[in-house]
Amino acid sequence: MQDGTSLARPRFGDAAGYWILNAAIVLVGAATVLVLIRVGRPAIALAAGSGALYFAAGMVDQANPAIDRFRSTALRTAFAVSLMFAFMLSLSGSSVPSLDPAEEQKVQPVVDFMALYGSGSLLGDNAGSLYDLESQAAAQSIAASRPVSPSDQDFLPFAYPAATSALFAPLALLDYSAAFYALVAMNLVLLAASVWLLASELDMTRPQRDLLVICTMAAAPVYLAMVQGQLSFLVLFIFVNAAINIRRGNYIRSGVWTGLLAIKPTMALALLIGFVLSTRWSAAGVAVGVTGGLAAFSIVLTGPAAIADYVSVSRGMAEGAFASVNSSVMPNLRALINFVGLGSLGWLAAFGLVILALASIPRTARVSDVDLAAIVLTTILIAPHIHVHGLTLLLIVAALVIRGIEIPTATARWALVTAMLLPAGILAMTAASTRPWPVVPVLLLGTWLWFVLSART
Repeated sequence: MQDGTSLARPRFGDAAGYWILNAAIVLVGAATVLVLIRVGRPAIALAAGSGALYFAAGMVDQANPAIDRFRSTALRTAFAVSLMFAFMLSLSGSSVPSLDPAEEQKVQPVVDFMALYGSGSLLGDNAGSLYDLESQAAAQSIAASRPVSPSDQDFLPFAYPAATSALFAPLALLDYSAAFYALVAMNLVLLAASVWLLASELDMTRPQRDLLVICTMAAAPVYLAMVQGQLSFLVLFIFVNAAINIRRGNYIRSGVWTGLLAIKPTMALALLIGFVLSTRWSAAGVAVGVTGGLAAFSIVLTGPAAIADYVSVSRGMAEGAFASVNSSVMPNLRALINFVGLGSLGWLAAFGLVILALASIPRTARVSDVDLAAIVLTTILIAPHIHVHGLTLLLIVAALVIRGIEIPTATARWALVTAMLLPAGILAMTAASTRPWPVVPVLLLGTWLWFVLSART
């Protein structure tokens, strides 16, 4: 018995027969996956594969707490989310790449993955032109099998460090559609691993783990990030590891993980500032060192001449020079400040006030869960560029909140699930407006303020 749930293993005869049954489930699952991929149904194949692993693991002796925790978090998350993802695709039609050539000819989907995939191609063909907009458009044209121009309304430039494009160079060796679903599979693994790490670090009970998985299933940003082929799950995984090491007081390792967030630099701002404000210089130094190493690696990849182009593209993203940026629907301070018309100076002032509030939190020997939640929310609010798929970071906040609820009640469950659904729902309803109200930034700001005030007391 553990957490009030029987963990006795089902009886299937002798040990040999028992493991044969497990092997049979995995083999049938693998065969099903291959057939589904063959007939052009990769999303359903992912659900079938993760389901086979989940049910096979259910027959392993669950008296082992580690196995039970892994199955009830990582494998359950992978199965549930992949099943929901496949179901959503079946309802939405061909909004993402298809492995079926006939379907691919009907719809030419445009997702953020085009910019990432195109950067991987450019890095292999002509790294020096990685930030040249015409070259980026040409690479995206090949990926989308249709003309793409930097002047297009839906053109999204690649504005990450070259080290980030190196992650996509291997995927660029695959066909665009195959590369997309390979990324979906990797994202599913990163998401499942993040949930498992959070549940393990926070020593969650079975009801708490179940609630965390439900919140993950309900988090609309999870599915949006998958559809867009985004980096959100890698950022989540890195951030989770940084937070875990901060919580343990291992600041050297937390600095390493924070430095790795340089693959998407704006996501490291709050952690770096937090290290400085709390005078944890070892963490700050290591983070800066790792960031510098990735910057140097990026320069080696593209050559020094590409630095000016990188700065130019980054400035264009910050100034909203590209229609696809659309800062008015971002869940951050930038959207709120733009709505009230205060401009760049207003954003800098709001940024400063948020950092001052963070600095007012008393320094303690160990960082509390409330402090960590405040840092995660600060990351979202002060990021110059973040869209709804970036709200996957809220899973960390949800996990920290769940850890504080010894026995999750029905009210707590509904409140958390609603909180995970709400941001994406509000943004979807307001996105069509020419001047959308910044409801989500206000809600996040209010939640952040509650955590900051709680940390001060």
